[in-house]
Amino acid sequence: MATPTLALRLTAEDAAFLYLERKEMGLHIGSVAVLDGPVPFETFVAGLDAKLHLIPRYRQRVVLAPFNIGHPSWEDDPNFDIKNHIIRLQIDAPGDDAALRAISGKLFSQLLDRKKPLWEIYLIEGLEHGRTAMLSKTHHCMVDGVSGVGLMSILLDTSRDVHAPPTVKPVFAPPPIPDPVQLYFKALAANFQQGLERLVAIQTEYGNMLQTYTSPASAQAMLQVAPLLAELARPADRLPFNKPCKGEREITWAEFSFGEARAIRGAIGGTVNDVALTVLTGAVSRYVKMCGETVAKRFCRYMVPVNVRRENQRSDLGNQVSALMVNVPLDIDDAGERLKVITRRTETLKNARLADLLRMFSTMAGAAPAPLQAMIEALPFVTFGAPVFNMVSTNVPGPMIPLYACGQEMVQYYPHVPVGNEMGMNCAIQSYNQKLTFGITSDRAVAPEAFAMQEFLRESFADLHRAAGLAESHHVAPMPVHKKKKEKPAQESAVLVDSERSSVASN
Repeated sequence: MATPTLALRLTAEDAAFLYLERKEMGLHIGSVAVLDGPVPFETFVAGLDAKLHLIPRYRQRVVLAPFNIGHPSWEDDPNFDIKNHIIRLQIDAPGDDAALRAISGKLFSQLLDRKKPLWEIYLIEGLEHGRTAMLSKTHHCMVDGVSGVGLMSILLDTSRDVHAPPTVKPVFAPPPIPDPVQLYFKALAANFQQGLERLVAIQTEYGNMLQTYTSPASAQAMLQVAPLLAELARPADRLPFNKPCKGEREITWAEFSFGEARAIRGAIGGTVNDVALTVLTGAVSRYVKMCGETVAKRFCRYMVPVNVRRENQRSDLGNQVSALMVNVPLDIDDAGERLKVITRRTETLKNARLADLLRMFSTMAGAAPAPLQAMIEALPFVTFGAPVFNMVSTNVPGPMIPLYACGQEMVQYYPHVPVGNEMGMNCAIQSYNQKLTFGITSDRAVAPEAFAMQEFLRESFADLHRAAGLAESHHVAPMPVHKKKKEKPAQESAVLVDSERSSVASN
């Protein structure tokens, strides 16, 4: 991975994740990785400490400008101590899948401390078979899904070989945080520069859109997308999990063979993304029925983030995303037909370049004065008659080779995406080492039976597998019994180990 390009100040898109965050909606992304053996805590910390100079953003904290006169700035943290970011946890052995999900929900429910760099890593010991889990949290204002995956190549190794950390490392000796007067005038100067950059970006994107939408092919695409736009203009259905969130998270996951997902794509059509969205829709339909509601003539409206990085932005941190709004019928029983419908809809939306159009509108909105953006986005959420979206569904390509930490292979990788406002269940999908993994995050008060989604995802994938005419799968984990196990409260199933804080020096 190339050295990340670091901005000195948050963009409007990045700052929005700070302004919108509240206890009911923690806006950090993350993952739970399961390693195939014990990980020496001190060795792990020392190895990461030796690499931190490669990701300098992880030693910077967010500093607000006085009166929000400008967007917050990134400042080197003079009090940075890696011991405050890597924490050792012990759960009652042997910790099974339910115990890991319980402690993960507990940790993902907690907001990150804004008085220090906005990331944490927990090493969770006590899992069955002697395994160790690594739970990571990074605030969404720092990274999006794509740049977060890129950082894995720095944090983890591509070989089982363990290399001793260098005895000499770059000295980190930052100056004190600027005082309020300095922050104020730095923000004023940055406003002028960011305003010019935003103006250039608007002009560039407007020119690109004008060129795109005046072509004959685009005119045809707009005719094809018109019925979908009319459908999206109508209010979304309120599904069982579209209620105000309270803040306590529950985590559910399922994984499948990436090769089988590609085989389904080859047999029926579409992309792997379409296959994943089809599997998710089949599970959502089952969940709605389980809640005693009908799916007849009802849709699930997904917000699907789209990476808009250009070739020269691949190493940039921060958020470089737009979105597609995909309305998918819930009452299609045949899984193959469901995939064909989703493929037609996503192809039509992509051909019409709607993600690029939404990106242009977002860029224009970002030109509003920073104090106005901060004030509007910090207002309390208002409940309307219908949600804007039913669910967020991200799909990020990950490394297709095994990765290692301290010589232990990462055998499972479950992504995490935030929930909040009235979206009480969201899904992160990611590929890793020939697997396709679904990570479901839900609000416990809104979707108390969200664990059923694990079985529903497996059933939906099996339906699609049969529809593609493929041989019986041998690469999917056995179907769990659909009976929710009574779990210990997360706070009782894990304790901080006495030696949780590393003795490794931070600089």
